[in-house]
Parts: sequence; structure tokens; C-alpha cells
Amino acid sequence: MDRSFDTEGAGITVQRALDLPGLRSGLPEVLAGADRLTRTVRWVHAGEVPNIASLLKGGELLLTTGYGLGTRPADQRAFVRTLAERGIAALVVELGPL
Repeated sequence: MDRSFDTEGAGITVQRALDLPGLRSGLPEVLAGADRLTRTVRWVHAGEVPNIASLLKGGELLLTTGYGLGTRPADQRAFVRTLAERGIAALVVELGPL
């Protein structure tokens, strides 16, 4: 099932969200999906639980610190995969103070 979210013009893009002062001050780096920065953000969520994808509908910008996702790379990949399957707009992971 394609859960991609398409609301042409009904919100801001991921790029615009990254340019907002609150996110920009965290010095975000795009590590994957640079070709999808024009995706529309429908809603913003913050969460740390491994099953957060079940609460999302698509088009969300998800903010997380990554706590609670496990330390195993396989668990982390599964987490990202389920978010992609839900069709979120973007995942922002805060890595902590520099």
C-alpha cells in the first residue's frame, strides 16, 4: 500500500522546515533523502517509542533523540523502515549537544 502523502501546496516543505530558526539552530545535516526535501509536512510529532509509526498517518515530520530505539543497527533500520512505510515526510534525529 502506498501511504505517501500528497497535499500540493497545503503546508510547508521539509526544506522550509529545516530553514526555520528552531531547526536551523541545531545545524541539521541531510544524510539521506536530499532528493525529497520538497515533500510537504502535514504535521510535526516528537516521540521516542519504537512503535510510533503505528500512530502516524503520513506526511509527518518526526523529531526524536533516538532514545528507546535500541542500540542494534537491525532495530534502528527496522524503525526507519516502518516510518518510511507510513509515508512520513522526514525524520529528524537530535544527536545531542556538540
